[in-house]
Amino acid sequence: MKTHFSRPIFFVAALLLTLVRPAAAAQTCPSAIPNSPGSGSDRYWFISWTYQGDAKYNLRWRPMGTASWTTATQPSLSNYTIQGLSAATTYEWQVQTDCHTTSTLSAWSASATFTTAAQQPCLTPVDAVATLVADQRATLQWTSAKYLNQNQYEGRWRAVGVGSWNNFSATSDQSIVTHLLTGLTAATGYEFQLRAVCSPGYFSDYTNPVQFTTLAPIVCSELTPTGLSNIEITSTNARFNWHDMVQGQLEKYNLRFRPVGAAIWRNVANAPVNTFPPTFQNLLTQTTYEWQVQTVCPEGDLSPWSALAQFTTLLCETPIQLKPLVYLNNKAKLSWSLLPGSISTPFAVRYRTQNPVGAWTTVPNFGNGDFISGLTSGLVYEWQVQKNCTSTTASDWVSGPAFTAIDCAYPPNGGVRSAVVDGGSAAVNLKWSRTFFFDRSGPEAVTFNLRYRAEGAATWTSLNGINDNGFNYGLYDLASNTTYEFQLQSNCRAGVQSAFSPTFRYRTVPGGAYYTLKDGDWNDYTVWSTAVVPEPGPLFGNYPPVEIRHNLTTPSGYTIRTNRINYTNAGKLSLNSNTQILLLEREPE
Repeated sequence: MKTHFSRPIFFVAALLLTLVRPAAAAQTCPSAIPNSPGSGSDRYWFISWTYQGDAKYNLRWRPMGTASWTTATQPSLSNYTIQGLSAATTYEWQVQTDCHTTSTLSAWSASATFTTAAQQPCLTPVDAVATLVADQRATLQWTSAKYLNQNQYEGRWRAVGVGSWNNFSATSDQSIVTHLLTGLTAATGYEFQLRAVCSPGYFSDYTNPVQFTTLAPIVCSELTPTGLSNIEITSTNARFNWHDMVQGQLEKYNLRFRPVGAAIWRNVANAPVNTFPPTFQNLLTQTTYEWQVQTVCPEGDLSPWSALAQFTTLLCETPIQLKPLVYLNNKAKLSWSLLPGSISTPFAVRYRTQNPVGAWTTVPNFGNGDFISGLTSGLVYEWQVQKNCTSTTASDWVSGPAFTAIDCAYPPNGGVRSAVVDGGSAAVNLKWSRTFFFDRSGPEAVTFNLRYRAEGAATWTSLNGINDNGFNYGLYDLASNTTYEFQLQSNCRAGVQSAFSPTFRYRTVPGGAYYTLKDGDWNDYTVWSTAVVPEPGPLFGNYPPVEIRHNLTTPSGYTIRTNRINYTNAGKLSLNSNTQILLLEREPE
């Protein structure tokens, strides 16, 4: 006999397993924990709480012992500034987590408390003034006294001599606040006052009355614009100017333009004047346009259209502001600008020696800021650039400033940046600069050689291959009270060096003091203790004081720059004509 118990037994077992499997625990929304004590003043308080991750928060607060809560819903991730509080009052507050991913809310946290400060004075706004005064409107302006989070104001205004006031209110978080008055009467005197609202029912004093007089009636029909002119005309753009018809006011202007003979105008509404002249764009090349302008007066009425003005777009505009930068290794970087709205298209450059006049070398498809190279050191070159607008259209050639090619040049402006003398030993930090450039993208990099010696010594001490970073170098273990000579040389590339620079000197005296050693000229380095003329001062750092112990004179038209001049041992300074003395801590920026 067949039995049939296997499947029903399996089914019952599975059912029993299903019935006894424990249910998954329900997810809870974790409560946030208030941080304390926070900080604030008499009418606001900054609070914060622990951030639980991907959640939002609700807040509520109330004076201790009261029944009603004030609530803020999802104000921030972990902090909030409660405003509009009462002074010298203890508040309690709670936070609740909004687990928006599971659409659940936590319980409200335990209360945290804070106590606001005693009431502080509510400060009166300052610098109240009426600006942009027209015939029927004026803009009132003032500056917040910056009392805490002061941003509410009440004001009042009236015609001078009238008994009753008109009231207004303003809200602004900015330091400078404005409010527009309209509906005024032309040629009439007005006054206004305002005060800050530091909290409900708590005000500053009113400002003193500020008076202004509206303009005589503005007759818009008499304000047809004049002085129409064009600037920055390119092949596709043009910008426009005209006279401002009511100086300093808020009027705007309507413009319209079209190709001469066209039936349809293109319009520009409510354009300002001269602040940033409006641009007509997407014009047709080498086309004559006509345009007009119309005043939109402060109260919205319109003047008649002006007389027509014309301009013609260019076939191909020329580059402007041409500039060469001379680089070492007989290179020059050539660059220029274009009028706003110009289309950047390929350019051609040509250059030649100026004396003797050579043949032009032309470089097609020359990019703005590209290099020309292979020049001859010491020769003066002239150059020109041309814009290629189409395959058959090009601008005129435009000449840039001439320049002299340089193969390798010694670094200029060598000098002593600072020095320290300690007993019989001295350390000197040398500095230099350069009036030339080298192409950092090229295979070569400029380094420098330095040689120095005690003045009068037969041999130099040489240091080669100094990196160019910072253009300064420190020398140590020099002798004190000794005059040293220094010279610099550039290594432009392998096997190519500049001549050495002219000698500059420094005497290592304690403190780097500048005092005279003998009678003579101010700009004679042998006069000074440091073997350096204290003019025009250090490239970096402060100007030192100088001590004159002898009789000095200055060249005509000379300018002395120093921190202070002291006279000892009957020292005397005689100034020749047009000599200036400037007492400076640092070289002006």
